[in-house]
Amino acid sequence: MIPTALLHHAVYHLHDMGNDHPESPQRLDAILNQLEASGLSQKMDHREAPLASKESVLRIHHPMY
Repeated sequence: MIPTALLHHAVYHLHDMGNDHPESPQRLDAILNQLEASGLSQKMDHREAPLASKESVLRIHHPMY
């Protein structure tokens, strides 16, 4: 069976949209911790996500973003 890839980068922990938003460093930590505790993390192909180029970001975000 081909393992599921898990793309991660330390910069993800800097993405904090505030207390009222579901995207948070704490949520990311909770997900990663649960994958580890369940044993699923060991079955995954862990890869460091590349940083996006400005061109890539502008494909989905307005330039004012």
